[in-house]
Amino acid sequence: MKHIYFIRHAPTIVNQTGEMVANYKEVKIQPLDKQKIYSWFYKVGKYIHDFNHVYVSNTTRSVETAQTLMSSSEIIINDALNEIDCSGLGSEKFWEIKEKRFNELVKVDLASFDQKVQTFIDRTLNLDESESIVCITHGLYVRHLYHMLTKNKANSLYKQINSVDFAFNPLDMLEVIYELPGEGKELKFSEFKEIKVYRNSL
Repeated sequence: MKHIYFIRHAPTIVNQTGEMVANYKEVKIQPLDKQKIYSWFYKVGKYIHDFNHVYVSNTTRSVETAQTLMSSSEIIINDALNEIDCSGLGSEKFWEIKEKRFNELVKVDLASFDQKVQTFIDRTLNLDESESIVCITHGLYVRHLYHMLTKNKANSLYKQINSVDFAFNPLDMLEVIYELPGEGKELKFSEFKEIKVYRNSL
């Protein structure tokens, strides 16, 4: 079996305000004390199999999460794990506006984004020799990925950012399990065996 784990970064103050501030990329995580770290390992982290390094998005909050929870592992920044760009929202809170207004403000080429995600997963599954691949990324990213995997095309980006049908909170984890293919064959993004979700509920 091969496992790829997608973990949402630790909580930030922006997660509470809902505002896409100008320096959103540099927003820091809120400090995790020893009790919260222990709780995460008990609820979520213990399910991760052996791994050698951690892939993270290029944001401060993803890097800090990896440094806090997996300090002994090599950290590899990969832009393919970056959040879907909703900076067009500005100071407007996504849970306070209607879908029409959201679509006017947020212009995302989802076809290109989907291709980037699929290419990253395909390449990583086949080139990374680790049994387990750990990725630290973002909430909307994983919600969208979940609906890609489950082929739920009716779930729009507006519904995903508002957690319709699938919520994914800070430090939750999505595990995608693949069976190893026969000799000469490659693993493919869409040909997974099972999806599991682990809740942190900080």
